[in-house]
Amino acid sequence: MADLTNAQKKEWAKTLYLRENLTQQEIADRVGCSRVTVSNWVRAGKWEEQKVGITLTRQEQV
Repeated sequence: MADLTNAQKKEWAKTLYLRENLTQQEIADRVGCSRVTVSNWVRAGKWEEQKVGITLTRQEQV
């Protein structure tokens, strides 16, 4: 497999973060970066808020 660019790694990490129930370390291991990098991406991109928005039911949103 060809090496991924940082942008591709970030997008893959985001997908794993939002769709899978993985720790930041597990995501870092799969993507090929450090846990600190994943943590920075989560914070900067507000992935936690997006994940909450995805998992809330319609009634919880209202």
